[in-house]
Amino acid sequence: MPENIAVEQIGADQFQVLVIDGEGQTSHRITAKTDDYSRIAGEPVEPSELVRRAVALLLAREHAKPVPPECDLTILIQYFAEFERAKKIAAGSL
Repeated sequence: MPENIAVEQIGADQFQVLVIDGEGQTSHRITAKTDDYSRIAGEPVEPSELVRRAVALLLAREHAKPVPPECDLTILIQYFAEFERAKKIAAGSL
């Protein structure tokens, strides 16, 4: 599990994510459009928090290296089928 996930919104739909864990750090640029995060979250949540929770959920299952350097949130959530069904990120149950 990562020690730290920092998310900075760098544009209207762009987020820079820095993951720091025991093996070093990785940097990722995630695109999350307003329509997508509203649909994915299922309830109001800050876009940067949605991205952080999505990355944390993926990292709980995988290592940082499978997270591409640049990707769209809708692509990222395809790594785990229950993401949208369970709405874990909206509930904050990570």
